Amino acid sequence: MTGGNSDHSEDQKKLFKLLKAYKEKVGYEQQGESTLLDMTLEEALPLLMEIYWDAVDKAGGFTAWLGLTHNEQKLQNDNAYLEFCKRLGKERFNLLSEKERAASKLFLWVGCGMHKEMNAFKGAVQSIEEWWKENEREKPPCKLMNRDNRAAAESGSSEAATRAVAVSKGGAIKLTELAGAVFHHKDKRKGQQNTVKYFAQHVLGMPIVFPDTSNIRYHCHGDASSELLVNYDFYFMLLEMVWDKKEAGTFTNLELNVYTGLQDTPTIEELCAISLYSQSVTHPYLHTIREPEGNKTNALDLGPLHNRLISFIQKIINNPNILLSPAASFETATFDGKNWQRPEVIYAIQTQLPNLPHVRPLTIACFHGALTTWKRFLVEFAPRGEIDKATAN
Repeated sequence: MTGGNSDHSEDQKKLFKLLKAYKEKVGYEQQGESTLLDMTLEEALPLLMEIYWDAVDKAGGFTAWLGLTHNEQKLQNDNAYLEFCKRLGKERFNLLSEKERAASKLFLWVGCGMHKEMNAFKGAVQSIEEWWKENEREKPPCKLMNRDNRAAAESGSSEAATRAVAVSKGGAIKLTELAGAVFHHKDKRKGQQNTVKYFAQHVLGMPIVFPDTSNIRYHCHGDASSELLVNYDFYFMLLEMVWDKKEAGTFTNLELNVYTGLQDTPTIEELCAISLYSQSVTHPYLHTIREPEGNKTNALDLGPLHNRLISFIQKIINNPNILLSPAASFETATFDGKNWQRPEVIYAIQTQLPNLPHVRPLTIACFHGALTTWKRFLVEFAPRGEIDKATAN
């Protein structure tokens, strides 16, 4: 075994450290046993007697040894034998050339590219949230409160209201999460997914399946941001139709939050920044590392690709006009230089940019947060690291 691939969770990293240590231990034992088997009987016999007396000593002496059962003696002998082989193997290992030692100890770990992107996306969103905190004079996204917090905020108690507002969240990701619960509920018996499908067929001439944000899926929130921006008028109209058809003429709290979020300019600005990152980095990156089956990609060869990715993201940070200019082209504004995954969202954003003053700084913050996270999740490709030093052979 020369390595493996996993996600970036701490338990997986610990598992690979244990596997690496186990491989090293077994390697020494095999080297030592091979050395022992290559010896003549005259050479090996004194060593075998040494192993035997080591086992006796560890048992507490010869009298204690005689008190052990046959199975207990065998276990002590086996342990002493392996320990001796390990010691002998280390001596033989140290006689190898540097190249031979490196080949013998080779054990490489590569983190999953999909998980890298998912964590980078998370870092991008956190950076957007931090931007509002650092720019307190700017109005942040409205809070999208659950039913209990909304009741507390409207109760008249200043302490309860303050707490309700403090613990509630808003912003693009909260909106896409709630929109997913309304337009694509994980329980098919709930939500408005059927209404979305048939109403879209009637209004747009084609059915719509809203991205499934109720599950942890790669790029689902980026796709949901794009979907809300492209079909903004449709979802607004749909919610008003749902409200109109109810006898009570009211929204559920969930529907009200989505309706409110769609009318909140800072939330829309966040949707734009997240969608732009999704179109510029997320989809191109995932398409690149998941090549068609006939053109298999080796994870160990992805170091240069990730270096290009880091440079590309930095380029957008330095000059966001590459992405935000009316003349923006997918050839320079996407990581792979290929067409936008959803060209219509770029047009939708470009159309609204004059009315959305914070899209530019939020986009820079988004890419900056992603860049910081990408660097943290690419340690296995570091210069002079194990992968970098490994050869094709």
